[in-house]
Amino acid sequence: MKSDVIGGEFNLQLPEVSLDVVQRLGIDGVTWFASGRAALFAIVRYILKKRPKARFFLPDYLCSSIIDAVEIAGGRVVFYSVDSQLQCDLGGLCSECTQDDVVLLINYFGGIDYSLTVSEIRRRIGSVWLILDEVQAFWEMYCRRDLDVDFVFTSFRKSLPVPDGGWGWSRHGVLESPLGQNNFVQYKIAGGLLKQKEYRQYCGDDVILSLLERGEVLLQDSYEARCSVFTKLTMSGCDFESIAKMRQRNADFVIQELTRLGIRPIVNFPQNAVPLFIPIRLPNRDKVRRALFDHHIYCPVHWQVGKYGEVLARGKELAGCEMSLIIDQRYDLSDMQRMLHVIEKEL
Repeated sequence: MKSDVIGGEFNLQLPEVSLDVVQRLGIDGVTWFASGRAALFAIVRYILKKRPKARFFLPDYLCSSIIDAVEIAGGRVVFYSVDSQLQCDLGGLCSECTQDDVVLLINYFGGIDYSLTVSEIRRRIGSVWLILDEVQAFWEMYCRRDLDVDFVFTSFRKSLPVPDGGWGWSRHGVLESPLGQNNFVQYKIAGGLLKQKEYRQYCGDDVILSLLERGEVLLQDSYEARCSVFTKLTMSGCDFESIAKMRQRNADFVIQELTRLGIRPIVNFPQNAVPLFIPIRLPNRDKVRRALFDHHIYCPVHWQVGKYGEVLARGKELAGCEMSLIIDQRYDLSDMQRMLHVIEKEL
């Protein structure tokens, strides 16, 4: 719509996203959302229309935003156990779950092969609906979707240089596209652009962090928001295959060096996996992490349990010792070596 304002600076305008671009990026039948949690929210809403009495079985190691999304959408949450390598405790799950319920499986760090798990759940429980959370495994959803599950969703921000976005898919019909305004993406765009080296002269770290944090706060409640055009355009220029190879190269090197140090990753990554991070257990995790910080290496922790600590047994165990080693496409093997050298010194 034409503005009635005359004067002022020119608007900055992105080109329209063509249908060809969207088709090239997407997978048949996916719906675009502002985030992974928005996709999960839509999936839960869809399920409750079909199965209003369904209980949602969630693993006891997860990000609290998953719990929030399910509960805010109206779902009843039950927790099941995962073992020390984050594999599903099938005995406990299948003894409680019924065919009218829903099970959410998380592809932790892009390294869990659920083929046998899904087959066994189908054998024991039959028509239970399965949701596969690929938020930490973008390439699994992008490249293939051959598991016998009912719903899949992912997020882009964890793996790609974009400010928002996610996909949701359903075996039972295309999910409805969200119509809500995306109120957080502008802060993520501004903060992300200003982080680039050529723009750092214009502001300090405090300005960048305040923009990114403001976007994160607004993201928490953006359950019905649309994916931005900015993200679709940025993704249209991404070389996904090249990014995957760089992640795999870094991950292979890190895992090899960890073996030399006597450290075993929490997840046993399959050969063709594209990891998000390499998660490890360290008894002196906080000391090692402080040393990394001193060298400007910022490894995250997954996840803090907060108010859910008493019901998230595996989450509570890992909250005190888990650290996620960075292996993404921004870095080369010399960066991996620098990170590992600090860890080795602190062991």
